Amino acid sequence: MNKIGYYKILERAPEEVQGKSTVFLARKEGNPPEKGDFLVYPSGKKVQLKGSVNRDDSGSMEVSLKGGAVPLIQKNAVLVPFYYGARSGKKALVVWKGNPPDSRTLNLCLRDMPEIVFDQKIVSNRPERVSRISSLQPFLQIPGQIYQVRGDSYHRECVLLMTEPFTDKEMKDITRRVNKFGKFPGPAGIYSMNLRVRGYAQVPPEIGAENFQGARVLGDWYVMSRILDKWQDTIVKRSRHEAGIPDDDLFSLIDAPEELVLKLVEELTFRGEVYKSKGFILNRSEQQEQFLAPMTKAFLKELTELSTNGLNLKEHPPTGRPDLPDILEKRGLARRVESILYSIQAYNELVDDLKNHIPRDRSFDLGDLAGKTELSRSRLIGLLDAMEADGMLASSGRNRRILV
Repeated sequence: MNKIGYYKILERAPEEVQGKSTVFLARKEGNPPEKGDFLVYPSGKKVQLKGSVNRDDSGSMEVSLKGGAVPLIQKNAVLVPFYYGARSGKKALVVWKGNPPDSRTLNLCLRDMPEIVFDQKIVSNRPERVSRISSLQPFLQIPGQIYQVRGDSYHRECVLLMTEPFTDKEMKDITRRVNKFGKFPGPAGIYSMNLRVRGYAQVPPEIGAENFQGARVLGDWYVMSRILDKWQDTIVKRSRHEAGIPDDDLFSLIDAPEELVLKLVEELTFRGEVYKSKGFILNRSEQQEQFLAPMTKAFLKELTELSTNGLNLKEHPPTGRPDLPDILEKRGLARRVESILYSIQAYNELVDDLKNHIPRDRSFDLGDLAGKTELSRSRLIGLLDAMEADGMLASSGRNRRILV
């Protein structure tokens, strides 16, 4: 593998150059991408690089970063492109070059990234070709990269096979594949073995797709076709439940890294099979009623019969099922306007009627609609607010709005 390019943080930039992103001064090593997702070491968190600008001839740069982990970035932190499968963890699987070391406590460093210092020593669990190494503190793990270890009287090299977490079964499987491989595996072989063992792998762009037959691409991830089909079927089927899939349940439903699961949902959303609403994932359908439970269907029928009068939820909350209004809203079958719940047909009817009275060539306020609708003042204000939230109106200042 070519030497990995990365950024090393020198310090936070002066306040005056900061905007929506947080700007740091950094030094570029090698040729890292100018934008994209990066792993921050040693925090182990992910940030997004929005852009970088050369500052002067000294080699320092201004890098603009976004993400919840940005406040944790300290001087001398390292930003490694996320697509290498880089992780920060306490355990990893390695394959040794030559004879494995006898010593159990070793000093560890990355051969091609000598500036990255691991303060903690690592322990090798057994003197075998494929071994598990561990440390009390997380260390930077990059599949396919060569690591050097040193003892009192020797120097050894190993290549990182698999980052944590991994199971005993995965360890046995990748050990069998390495031993069957015979010669020392290169980066493409290591990423390919990760793909076959786990069913997915994050792969850098310089490794060609010809190494991953039988897999499909999701961003910078490769997933075995049979596993991807299974995941997609699971999400689509579960999304047919009337309440959909809560975001919090998604990562227990699919046994894969969070980034890959989110990429999968993004793909299904792009294809029009699911959509997100109010923290839930639901299947897309022209006939949403068919996915409702009998009690929910009965509630929708009552709501529809109320027409444009709607249901005052403060005065008449659903008995025993306070979640029914949310279910109907998420599935696009109802619209809540403050405390009033309307069927979607009634809401659209009210909106269409109100649009007939709204000036189309200028802004307006409540006074322009006085006496032109049967809605009470409070319901009229609520409906206008809902239309603005839905993108049909825009505020033009001083309590005036304009039709979009």
